Amino acid sequence: MFFADAKGYLMMGLEYAIDNAREASFNLHSVRLNPSAKIPLDWALTGLGAPKAVQMLPADSALRLDYSFQHKDFTDVTPDIGEERLDRIHTYQAQYSATVIGELSAKFSYQHIATESNDDSLDSAENIYALSFLYKF
Repeated sequence: MFFADAKGYLMMGLEYAIDNAREASFNLHSVRLNPSAKIPLDWALTGLGAPKAVQMLPADSALRLDYSFQHKDFTDVTPDIGEERLDRIHTYQAQYSATVIGELSAKFSYQHIATESNDDSLDSAENIYALSFLYKF
């Protein structure tokens, strides 16, 4: 669904997968849900009644928010834990993008990935920061 003169969107994705591996304990059924939104900041700040803040940002400033939940259900016993493995992965991401000058734009993103499993050795949390530049010619 698009909004703000098609500069912003709301999106929902759903994925189902069946993986067959050589080792039976790695066979799995997986479901992933991915809601996502891109919000033009000039549109959002104007709507919130902050027109002066809009003037301080580049015209194409945007915030993108993503979430992903993946449920991995392994269909055979995992020898290390003596039962079928079950993983749940939550991924959160926020990204700010804007033109820096002329044809040069920049993106800053933060991503947090939290993995929970009934195999304790797989539980983890990651924090990833990225800064990238794009030059159009």
